[in-house]
Amino acid sequence: MAKNDFKLAWRKLLKNKGFTFLNILGLTLGFTGFILSYQYINRETSYDKWNSLQLSWWSFLIPIFCIFMLILFSISFQSIKVAKTNPVDSLRDE
Repeated sequence: MAKNDFKLAWRKLLKNKGFTFLNILGLTLGFTGFILSYQYINRETSYDKWNSLQLSWWSFLIPIFCIFMLILFSISFQSIKVAKTNPVDSLRDE
């Protein structure tokens, strides 16, 4: 069962190369941003132990809110796109 699911997913990835590229690029940029921000915060908080850096909660909340809005925008865009398509056309691709 899982083998067929992976085979179907692989075929769909090969069929939609542009969308696959954008997904992998976004995932790569997300992981890279996380690693770089972690390294930056780790470096900033490690060298000055006697004068500790006070990070406020809103400095983390603003980027999380921006990412949430970006995700919400992309999901709503895809939902509208799917809602406008004819279901018969998607059955022909299966």
